[in-house]
Parts: sequence; structure tokens; C-alpha cells
Amino acid sequence: MGIGANGLRSLVRLAALAAAAAGIGGACSSGSGSATSASAGAGAAPSGCTADTVKTVCGADATCRKYGCTAGMCTPTDAAKGTACTEGGGKKCDGQGKCVACTGNADCDSGHCVDGACQPCTDNANCDPDKYCDTAAKKCVADKKVGDACTDAGQCPKDQCADGVCCDAPCNGSCEACSKMGACQKVINATDENSCGAMTASGSCVMPPCQCDATSICRGKNGASCKLAADCLSGHCTDGVCCASACSGACIACNVPNNLGACSPVVGKDDPDSCSKDVNNSNGGCGGLPCSCDAGGNCHGGPGAACQANNQCISANCAMFKCQ
Repeated sequence: MGIGANGLRSLVRLAALAAAAAGIGGACSSGSGSATSASAGAGAAPSGCTADTVKTVCGADATCRKYGCTAGMCTPTDAAKGTACTEGGGKKCDGQGKCVACTGNADCDSGHCVDGACQPCTDNANCDPDKYCDTAAKKCVADKKVGDACTDAGQCPKDQCADGVCCDAPCNGSCEACSKMGACQKVINATDENSCGAMTASGSCVMPPCQCDATSICRGKNGASCKLAADCLSGHCTDGVCCASACSGACIACNVPNNLGACSPVVGKDDPDSCSKDVNNSNGGCGGLPCSCDAGGNCHGGPGAACQANNQCISANCAMFKCQ
């Protein structure tokens, strides 16, 4: 038995009604809107929403996200980042549909916002550039002012903490120091323990102890190691140390232990600058190595040195051409 035209039309109508009831191919009339965090993607599975069912199928509207329905697809529209909200105890929309406690460090009493939640700070990197982390209070606080005491560069404007003070300049050069008012100044005729002092060396000072001179150049104090006269405050580099004087006499030296930097007698041993240098002196002195100075500052041959007369020996005894 065949189906008549009226019967065929009835079947088509029943199929259309069934499809509408299931939401297949349905369209909502609420307007497509402008989704900021998600939209209907090509090839995405229909959600089955309609204008009448959008709130139950897609979700209820909230301050930070509202839903529409386009071609059977749920289309969320997110409020702009920073929009005020109260859902879930939050304060601001994050621009991605969530109401969160913070969207930036400025929203937190601690000054540190992480993934929408306020957290205590643990170091300066957690804070905005014009703030530092007070680790005791665990919150970011405003940078100190120039002239304020500091223990860390991050506490100061431009990260300039020198000599325990927030300074107007880096002030980390040789013979530079920051005043209590925060002004970087040259150190003159004094030590700068950060660069030129009892334990620090820079400039022309080869090794401590050092001191800044009248022109703020770091030079060695008496007793400091040196290579050139310019290395020393005194202008004298003798026997490898900065010396109070030229120290050029016979049997005297500036590097005598326990008296470095001052000319002292050399007794009972050689003074290479004046004693062994005087070998075979026709007026006496040391006739051959080893040489040795006596208490009077005179050079003589030590035991075993070649000699021709008693006065060439520190023992005053020349026998068989050798000092005894």
C-alpha cells in the first residue's frame, strides 16, 4: 500500500518537530555577541542550545562571563579585565571569565599577585620596580629615599645602596664613598674600606694596606707590596715594599720582618742592595760570597767566603783565604 501526498507531508512535519525538540540545526535569537575568551570553532560539536535553553545548557550569566547561543553553539562573552565583581569572594574579572582576588600586584595589600590570588612576598623580584620586599612583614613596600639607611640594593631608587646608605650614584669606584646624606663623594687622604683600605686594594695599590691620596688615587701605605714608586703614598718602593724613605744606605733594608716600610739595619745576613753587591771591594768589604752585614752596617764575608784579610770576614778571622 503506497503513501499518499498527505501522508508524506505528515511524516516530514513529524521529523522536523522531532529535530527541533532535540535542538538539531536550531538557532537562537538572542544575538551572537562578541566572545573574548571562547567562540564557536569550526567543526566543534553542537551544544544543542536554543534561545530558550541557553542558561540551562550553557550556564548562568555572571558578572565576568555571559553566554549566548549561535547556531546551536554556546558562545561566552567575557567582561574586560579589571571589571568589578563579587562572585566567589573575588574583586575583579581576570578577562577570561573568572572573578579573582587580584589582576596585578597593586590589587594586593602584600603587593604580590600570583595567578589571581594575593600572596606574601619572599624577595624583591616579587614586587613592582619601585618597591622592595620587607621580608619581616612579607609585603612589598615603597623604596627608601636617597640618604636612608639600606642593607640591600633593591631597597633604594635605581638599586643604589653604597656604604649602608641609599646613594645618588652607584658609588662603587675606587676611592668613592657615600655620605650619610646620600651623596657620592671622592675619598681624599683617607682609607676607603670598600676599595682602598686595610683589606682592599685598587688603583695603584698592589696589595693592602692601601690609602687614597690627595687626588683620590689608591696607593700603598708603608709596608705594602709594590713594583713602582708610583704604587706608594711615600713615592718610595724599596726592597719590594712601600718605604718611608729611599733607604739606599749600606746594610739597611725596608723589608726587615716586623718593621716593614721603615729603614732598618740588616744584621747577620746579606743585604743584596749593598753587601753582596760590594764583593771584592778594594777597601775591604766582602771578598766573596756568602756576604753578611755586621751590627755597624759594614759588609763582610760570611763563613766560607773567600778572603785575603781579616777585615773582610764578619768573624775577623781569615785563614787559608777563607773566612772562618
